[in-house]
Amino acid sequence: MVGYWVLSQGVAWLIHTLFGGMMTPGGTFASPQNVLIGQTLSILVTGMLMLALACSFGWLTELFGPQPIRGSWWCTRSAC
Repeated sequence: MVGYWVLSQGVAWLIHTLFGGMMTPGGTFASPQNVLIGQTLSILVTGMLMLALACSFGWLTELFGPQPIRGSWWCTRSAC
């Protein structure tokens, strides 16, 4: 958790440093361009880094493959 937080903050800082001059005045939600630079890019880059990490560990099939379903399909409680 701490590693992900540090990575996400570092990515946000790097994006702000590189593209912060392109933002319009008024804050993060003042324009679509500000939302793209201030929010969306850091989420996309961090997500791609997490996907690359999962791929390097060989976890992609475990994460995105079929998941086992236990119990009856009509009952979601563990007592059924």
